[in-house]
Amino acid sequence: NINFNIINYTQSDVGAKTYRIVEKNTGLPGYTYDTAEYTVTVQIDDNDDGTLKSTIKSIQKTTGSTNTAASDVEFANQYTTTDIDVALNASKTLSGRAIANNQFSFKLNQVTSTDDFIKDIGIVTNTGGSISLPGLTFQQSDIGQTYYYQVSEVNDGKPGYTYDSSVYTVKIEISDKNDGTLAATKTLMKSGQTVSSLAFSN
Repeated sequence: NINFNIINYTQSDVGAKTYRIVEKNTGLPGYTYDTAEYTVTVQIDDNDDGTLKSTIKSIQKTTGSTNTAASDVEFANQYTTTDIDVALNASKTLSGRAIANNQFSFKLNQVTSTDDFIKDIGIVTNTGGSISLPGLTFQQSDIGQTYYYQVSEVNDGKPGYTYDSSVYTVKIEISDKNDGTLAATKTLMKSGQTVSSLAFSN
């Protein structure tokens, strides 16, 4: 609700008073502003008993070039956020020989908080010792949600190689920064313990 200051009328105000009501655009990021303009006409009458009476006689709403009668003054706004992209990166080390591009594969799955499988996100290969996992995108409807992912190396059984059996859990919490943008807080875990990075060794 919008409550304006009370207007006190005196005998000299008897007659019609016209007021213009608009929303002030303060430029808050993420918000749209209502451009409607309301014209409110108030009639002040003398009751001939030492008192006055004020009555709203009409409310006109103007939007662009369109004028319509209104029963109330109402402004509508909308708040929207931009999507946020989250990058997940890992590292790979190989002992015994130089590592080649696309030599090892790594998969990203979405899981529940109790590690139950939800869906495959994708499989990528290494570029040297770097691993760029499939990107994740979150939107306004994800605000307040927490998502879990698992990262692991694919054992494709190449002779002469050992494979890292580590399974990492990535917890991502989505929040609203209240400025039209989202924040994604990442927590990396391995065997229930928080870690600083995703690292695989062969």
